[in-house]
Amino acid sequence: MSLHLYNDKAYVLNTPSLKDSTREYILSILDKIYNQLSVENITLIDNGINYDTYSLKASDGKFYLLKVSLDPDNVQLARESFFLKQLKNFASAKFICLKKVKVGDDILCLLCQFPDCINLKDAGRDFFLKNADVFFWTHKGVIEKIKPKRLKSGYIKELTEHQNFSKNFTDRTKNLIKDYTDYDKLEKILLSLLDDISHTAPKISDPIPCLSNITIDSIFLTNSLFFFDKLEDCCKYHPYIDLCDIILNLSYKDDAKEQIISIYRSIHKDFNQGEFDSFFKFCVKKKLLESLSDYLREVYELRCLRINKITDIMSVFYSNFKNFKKLPIFIDNQDFLLKTITEPVLGVKA
Repeated sequence: MSLHLYNDKAYVLNTPSLKDSTREYILSILDKIYNQLSVENITLIDNGINYDTYSLKASDGKFYLLKVSLDPDNVQLARESFFLKQLKNFASAKFICLKKVKVGDDILCLLCQFPDCINLKDAGRDFFLKNADVFFWTHKGVIEKIKPKRLKSGYIKELTEHQNFSKNFTDRTKNLIKDYTDYDKLEKILLSLLDDISHTAPKISDPIPCLSNITIDSIFLTNSLFFFDKLEDCCKYHPYIDLCDIILNLSYKDDAKEQIISIYRSIHKDFNQGEFDSFFKFCVKKKLLESLSDYLREVYELRCLRINKITDIMSVFYSNFKNFKKLPIFIDNQDFLLKTITEPVLGVKA
């Protein structure tokens, strides 16, 4: 199988469709966890690393999200159910149930009712700018209601462990990378980033709850109201991380960035520019680490099965090129990293 995605190839990126066997699988799950739900339509909306997410339209017109993990002890779904219960439908899904069931193998399933809404990715950056005040007021309400147990140390530990492809990738995946690029050089860059992130994470004397991993596909909206999904990464650190993630993931230029910060500052009167700047530098390093590690995972470990994910990673990577150029590790390895991100796409070896 060639890993050159766009070299002599063309793709039509459609919404994933369900096979009859998958539909039957989902219906069998629902029969075990919530059999009073009559489902009219089932749509796969995300193939995640930790769990898959399905959108369900019931015969009464209501919408639900079903999240299924093949790990019966999945930590992410357990955490999300914990926060959904705390939020009690505020700017989030309505918790229905979290159950471990046996459908072939033991699996863990989270079912929640969610509004009929669209993803921020589909609404666009201009929409967010026009409604940023509503977003940050809603975000403020969410972080005031949640009570995460995980602290900064747990957040940093999980972030670095999850992105450490040196430990996570199999020998087969590593050898596949070596066929296309200098894996040892990639590993040195990785270890440098991991060390830098671990030792330069901003220190906060009074930690505050935050979502800690906002992405454009974790924010939904309907009737100009915002809803949050994927709450499993909430922790007690600082919401500056969320502000930085919004700016970096939506790839705003400097003028729009300042506009967003100004709106955030108008809502959070205790805004500290120096503290924010330190978090922004930290989050730029985090974004480079995530872009590199996630890209390698999608291309070499998952063998380009999720084209949409790859294009999203590339988009964020190139949109943040200006930010990355301020990092010494990126400056020293700029050409190599650019070729690493484009090689399986364009066929130019690093």
